[in-house]
Amino acid sequence: MDEGRLAKAKELGADYTVKVESRDGKEVAEKIKNDFGLADKTIECTGVESSICTGIYVSKTFLFFVPSLLSRK
Repeated sequence: MDEGRLAKAKELGADYTVKVESRDGKEVAEKIKNDFGLADKTIECTGVESSICTGIYVSKTFLFFVPSLLSRK
């Protein structure tokens, strides 16, 4: 994970960011829930399967953002 991306998320208003070091979605979700509690909302924008699973396990409301649908100019 690029630390710059985490910093940008904070700059854009993220309450918390998490540097993930495991590909096991349930394991990461348990750590997040233990550290922060259940999230009101999670926005997943990587498209990585383990990240999607983590977001689902840790959130009351899960939003999936598909960046490939955006055009760059």
